[in-house]
Amino acid sequence: MKKKKPKLPKERKVRNIAKEVWQLCREICFLRDKNAQGEINCYTCNARNLQKSNKQLGHGYPKGALGVSMQYELKILKFQCYFCNINLGGCGAVFWKHLENEYGKKEADQLYAECKASKGLTTKARPYLLAKIEEYKKKLAELNN
Repeated sequence: MKKKKPKLPKERKVRNIAKEVWQLCREICFLRDKNAQGEINCYTCNARNLQKSNKQLGHGYPKGALGVSMQYELKILKFQCYFCNINLGGCGAVFWKHLENEYGKKEADQLYAECKASKGLTTKARPYLLAKIEEYKKKLAELNN
């Protein structure tokens, strides 16, 4: 009779880790961006009190063109309505103009340059995302206190 090798614990799939990071990003951004009434408004247009599928977390830059290092960068994650984020492709020009007003031109330009450069970076997704989970859990705990 052959001895069975003990099974090693399965590693979580990168996509499942990424989903967890994305959920943490949504929770942090909600706590950061909600108004006094607990509502979320579109970052790029006048849509108010975004709900359900109309409450999109956008990047202002196509997510597919971003490397993993910028896909979960909280500074460029802002809530948008479905129309602005999906139909208008993130409404980039307005989005980045608002970022300039929020952070200043120099920092907004630096973020934009990092977005452009991030696709070519060879960041290992698994360790990066696992580190983000720990970082964002701490940040979420701070925001909830």
